[in-house]
Amino acid sequence: FLEMLDIPYTGSDVLGSALGQDKALMKEVFEHEGINIVDWFYILPNDYDLEETKKKAKKIGYPLIIKPANLGSSVGIEVIHGEDELEEKIKECSKYDFKLVIEKMVTDMKEVNISVMGSIFEQKVSAIEEVYKEGEFLDFTNKYEKGSKGTKGAKGVKSQGSKGMASTSRKVPADISAEQKGKVESMAVKAFKALNA
Repeated sequence: FLEMLDIPYTGSDVLGSALGQDKALMKEVFEHEGINIVDWFYILPNDYDLEETKKKAKKIGYPLIIKPANLGSSVGIEVIHGEDELEEKIKECSKYDFKLVIEKMVTDMKEVNISVMGSIFEQKVSAIEEVYKEGEFLDFTNKYEKGSKGTKGAKGVKSQGSKGMASTSRKVPADISAEQKGKVESMAVKAFKALNA
């Protein structure tokens, strides 16, 4: 609408925003651009074959993460530990979206965040933050509700109260090597460009 009215705005354009919002399309773009991602596939819960889905899930290997393709903030995300949970978790997750992404869960990792600002012509990266979590993954509670009363979050790091993701326990800069820092920055810029951000 702003483009039709020739009104300047900040942030990504329609294409970049749409690609960044739909995790299935985003992953397809990343694969095409040679950006490393975990094994994954997507289903449409109103039109999928359970047996075929079980085969794909088994090929990737449990545990798996299932998530709505078009939501954020870890809303609707479930962990699938084995085949016996698959159908139930699909049913639960389908309450949030018409398209679901199922992917390999990375269990032994250090989670970091980085932001990229700029355009296709020039990019600038932020400092890299390390995010601490309690539980199997960084869920909505870890992101937004931990420390709402000034309690200690994961790893005993004191959070700042309920201020959106500002209440998440984190360390800036992240405790990573210079080589890892360079890889994260390079991958972030590559993803930024691939999404037309």
